[in-house]
Amino acid sequence: MSLPTTTFELGGKEVEVITLEDKGTKVHSFEVLFLDKATQQNIATYAVNHPRFKEKGFVYDVAAFFDAAVADFKRIGA
Repeated sequence: MSLPTTTFELGGKEVEVITLEDKGTKVHSFEVLFLDKATQQNIATYAVNHPRFKEKGFVYDVAAFFDAAVADFKRIGA
């Protein structure tokens, strides 16, 4: 599965957005990281986790979570 990424300008900064998947925890999780592209410093993180992520055959719409996180971050601002 390819995890979503994007880059955009906001508040005079170029923001790089990446998605990480953590399968090593007791509860499987996805994180969307917002990085200042110039400094590579973390600006914000959105995370979602649920025990059902580890169930065989369970499907989670990571792209929808990513889109919602990006929209919320842009609404709030950098």
